[in-house]
Amino acid sequence: MFSFCIGANYGVSICYSAEMVPITKRAFNLLLLDILWCIGGVYICFCAIFVMPYEWGWRYLILLAALPCLVTIPLLHICDESVRFLAVRGRLQEAKDICDKIAEQNNTNKLTGGLCY
Repeated sequence: MFSFCIGANYGVSICYSAEMVPITKRAFNLLLLDILWCIGGVYICFCAIFVMPYEWGWRYLILLAALPCLVTIPLLHICDESVRFLAVRGRLQEAKDICDKIAEQNNTNKLTGGLCY
């Protein structure tokens, strides 16, 4: 369960970045995500070295592993919803607005028709 909760953010962030980041910045952002994932692995290894020898070490290790995830919580409020998420829930105008915003960032034509699911 712990691995799922901590690691699930990685898959979601890659899909979200591929969907929302402009094409010109997409490769850099995906590379940055991979680099940060590796840095997180090194971080948790060093935390384990210093925390695990103590009686409650594994509990503190789980806490230290979760701390970097708490940093991303404020970022969730400034990110747009996924277009597919909005379309599935019938919020087609909001989905179209986000598509138009993405098209503008990518210097491409805006969506001419409507969305459907």
